[in-house]
Amino acid sequence: MPELSEAEFQREAQEIWGRGCYCHVGSFVDSLLKYDEDFSSDHFEALQEALRLEAESELPEDQFLDDDGDVDEYERDKAIDEWMDNNPREPMEYYSVDRWMADKLREQHQAVVEFGNHYIWIRCATGQATYMDECVRAIAKEVLAARAA
Repeated sequence: MPELSEAEFQREAQEIWGRGCYCHVGSFVDSLLKYDEDFSSDHFEALQEALRLEAESELPEDQFLDDDGDVDEYERDKAIDEWMDNNPREPMEYYSVDRWMADKLREQHQAVVEFGNHYIWIRCATGQATYMDECVRAIAKEVLAARAA
């Protein structure tokens, strides 16, 4: 990846985010959460799936090997459940994103819920520009590295 200043990188990240994000959909999602049980269930499952993926990356299998070198699934699952209990995610904002961005966000252990043909990123952060979130920065780095190759 070519060496960019932080300001140049931020501009690139903003452009990449802008191509994959349609708009903020918080009010729409708030209504769905109140009145659509299926959506509420999918929303909860997306959050749990993202949290579990993050927990699994924080607690790799090699930390749970028994005397025979096999993974002690019971102990790992117990540790993952405890990690998830101690690291809850609270949805703060919602964005409609395209499928490519949804897939990239999922790779970064972000919660994305599908509604019809729409992908909604459940952002569990607020207070800074979305393109400055670590997950979006990681996506931008990947795109810029591929572009440079």
